[in-house]
Amino acid sequence: MVGRGEATSMTPGKRAKRLLWLIVLLLLVVAGYYGLVLARFVSGVSEGAPPGIWPSGDVRVLVLGVDNRGQDPHPRSDTMLLLDIPQGTGGVTVGSILRDTWVSIPGVGQEKINAAYAAGGPDLARKTAETWLGLDIPYYAVTDFEGFIHIVDALGGVDIDVEKPMDYVDDGRYDIHLKPGLQHLNGAQALGYVRFRHDALGDYARTERQRKFVQAVIRQMMRPQNLVRFPNVLAAAEPYIRTNLSPGDQLRLGLCLWRDRGQSITQIQLPPADAFREAWSSDGQSILVPDTPAVRQYVQKYFPGNTLGSGGFGGSQSPASSAPVTEPALTGRVSGEWVNFRAGPGTDYPTLGRLVHGTGFEVLDRQPGWLHIRLGDGREGYVSAAFVQLDNTP
Repeated sequence: MVGRGEATSMTPGKRAKRLLWLIVLLLLVVAGYYGLVLARFVSGVSEGAPPGIWPSGDVRVLVLGVDNRGQDPHPRSDTMLLLDIPQGTGGVTVGSILRDTWVSIPGVGQEKINAAYAAGGPDLARKTAETWLGLDIPYYAVTDFEGFIHIVDALGGVDIDVEKPMDYVDDGRYDIHLKPGLQHLNGAQALGYVRFRHDALGDYARTERQRKFVQAVIRQMMRPQNLVRFPNVLAAAEPYIRTNLSPGDQLRLGLCLWRDRGQSITQIQLPPADAFREAWSSDGQSILVPDTPAVRQYVQKYFPGNTLGSGGFGGSQSPASSAPVTEPALTGRVSGEWVNFRAGPGTDYPTLGRLVHGTGFEVLDRQPGWLHIRLGDGREGYVSAAFVQLDNTP
C-alpha cells in the first residue's frame, strides 16, 4: 500500500508503452507537417491542370530553364532537358537538347528550338520537342535563374568536380568565376557552372555539364539525411516553378524518382554528335541542322515506346491520330536550278537555303503557288510550285 506523500513508481512495461505512444505521436505530427508542406507545394506550382490520366509507360517531362532577367515576358529557353522516368524497374534518362538546333516550330516555321518558348510559352516548347523527336512528351516544368539559385541554396549546395577554370563577366549578378576541382557550390556558383559555354566546345560541353549537375542533384535529394531540408526546398522552389503536372501526378512522379534513388541515370545529348551539321541561317544565325530521321531512330534506344500518336500517355492524342494512315505520301523533286527554300509561303519570308536541281522532298501541304515540304534530312520549309516536279499526283 502506498502511503500519502509517497511517489508511485512506474513499471518498465508502462514506461516503454508511454515512450512508444510519444514516438508514434511525434511521427504523426512530423508526417502531417510534411504532408501539409507537400500538398501546398504541388497545388501552388500546378497551372490549373485537370487531374491527369497517368500513363502506362514511362513518364516524360520537358524541363525548361529560362533567362528571365528584366522580367522579359517572352524569353528564350536557356536550358532544355528531357527527363524520362520509369514507373517500373530501370533508371532515369536525361536528354539535354542543344538550344541552337534548327527545327520546325508549329505555327512559326524554321527556327532555333529555344525560340519556341518565346513564341508560345512552355506548351509550344513541349509540342516542338514532341514533333521533332517523334515522342509523346505530355508534361513540362519551368523555372528561371533565380528559382535555380534558391533551390540549390535550400538543398545546402551541391558537390561538383569542376573540370576547368570558368570565367565570364556577364551583368554583375550572373558573372561566372569558378576554379577547377571538387568543390561545394552554392546556388549562384552552380548556375554559373551549368550556364558556362565560353570555350572551344561551347554548347556541347555546357549540356554535358547540365546532365552531370542533374545527376548530382537527384542523388543528393534522395539521401535520407536531406529529408530534414525537404520543407525548405519546397518553400524555396514554389515561387519559381510552373508545371502542367496535376498535383496527383506530381506526387506519383516523386515516388518514381524516390524508388530509383538516382542510382541509375543515363545521360544523352540531342541531337547526338553524328546526327547534325553546323551551318548558318539566312539571317546570320549559327545553327545546328539535325538529321531528324537519324535523331528519331537514336532516341528510340533510350526512350522506347510511347511514340507520338501511339496513345501511350492515356488520351493526350485525339482518337483520329491513332488511326493508320494509308494514303501514299506525295513526293517530288526540284526542277529548277538553285530554288529558294523559304520559311513560309511567299517571297517575303526569309530564305533558309537553296535547293539544287533534283533534290527530293515529301509534300506536307499545298497552298496557292507554294508547297510545304520536308527534305530527306528532316528540314521543313516552302518552295514555289513553279520550280518543282511532283512524282505522284493524288
